Amino acid sequence: MSLRFYEDEHKYFFKNRELSGITSVIGRELGISYPSHVPHIQKAMLRGSAIHKEVEDELNGLERATDFEARWVLDRLYTRYPQEKFSYLPEFLVSDFRLFASSIDILVVERGSDNVVLIDIKTGVFKQTYCEWQLGIYDLFLRNCIGEVNATHRVYNTKVLQDFPVLIKDNKRCQDLLDKHSDLSPSFGLEDIATDLDKREVYNKYLDVRSNVL
Repeated sequence: MSLRFYEDEHKYFFKNRELSGITSVIGRELGISYPSHVPHIQKAMLRGSAIHKEVEDELNGLERATDFEARWVLDRLYTRYPQEKFSYLPEFLVSDFRLFASSIDILVVERGSDNVVLIDIKTGVFKQTYCEWQLGIYDLFLRNCIGEVNATHRVYNTKVLQDFPVLIKDNKRCQDLLDKHSDLSPSFGLEDIATDLDKREVYNKYLDVRSNVL
């Protein structure tokens, strides 16, 4: 795919052009920072990454999750969205194909319909406003990639073992926020190089599971 994420460096690229994630955008807007060199923050980030990885691996059919918090996420997911009716796309890459990109932790797709659920896994404190922006931008990028869908949005919080519905910021407000902080992207000021074919790659990945009937 022309849109890629390199986990070790935590960097997004589109056609060899580096894009920014959205954490820095929301962080600047809300005055929040997570300096990774601080020991307790680094420890929390590593713990969060480990839980996300176990969830991703099981959903990709690689290895069954054994971590308690990862297991809670997956059991909750399978109960609310049973495998007989839904498909799961972990770490689903979305973008504006210009400045920013991100990965939806779990995109739940109801097969044979336009119903989707965007799920974000949080292993720390649930910050509602942050999540309203984050899932709102995911929603904006998703529609940019695959078109109109009937979307709902939830946060699975392993710290308190609860999942929360999120009333997202609307697409216009999210686009305005990205425009406001566009200078954070390494590709700021460069010409637009995206084509419909680039978006089609993401759409086809979604369409494969949407059309799949067990």
